[in-house]
Amino acid sequence: MIKCPKCGAELADGTTVCPKCGAPMAPSPATLKAETAPAAGKAPLDSKIAGALAGGIIGIVACIIGIFFAGIICGCIAIATGITGIITSTKAMKEGKRGGLTMAALIVSIVSVGFGAIILILSIISTILLTMAAVA
Repeated sequence: MIKCPKCGAELADGTTVCPKCGAPMAPSPATLKAETAPAAGKAPLDSKIAGALAGGIIGIVACIIGIFFAGIICGCIAIATGITGIITSTKAMKEGKRGGLTMAALIVSIVSVGFGAIILILSIISTILLTMAAVA
């Protein structure tokens, strides 16, 4: 039970407004702690891991776009974002964050670099072949 600070009425725990005088009740420390605590068994997502995962995914999307359009540019973007993801996820691992999401970020980033390199090489080769065919 809690007391209303304005009129002194006895109120049930968790009451937000006094039914007698309408005064707002301050939340109890237990209520504040329960509202701000993370869900049981779930750690908040680390920004480094999220950034590394996003970098790898952006790199893979750039590779897919590069297959159809602007392969050299997209290949470079995929390699750059993949390398950034590898560096970021490696730093997170050195800090002791070795969860499944960190490994996923590392793997996606490595795949991004690999696909980016393939797209870049194929785009350069096709550009050279097209130039040679136009000259001949």
